[in-house]
Amino acid sequence: MLALLAAGATNQQIGDQLLISERTAKKHVINILGKLNAANRTQAVALARAVGLIP
Repeated sequence: MLALLAAGATNQQIGDQLLISERTAKKHVINILGKLNAANRTQAVALARAVGLIP
């Protein structure tokens, strides 16, 4: 999921890649933002990279 966010994928593209609905993908993104205490996708990716969750 984080790798797809880092690649700039939309919720629909994430859903298509992971074989889940767009709504489920959106909920996962919201949960990731909350867990990383990020305000948006860009900040979430930066924080994930900073702590080594993604390269």
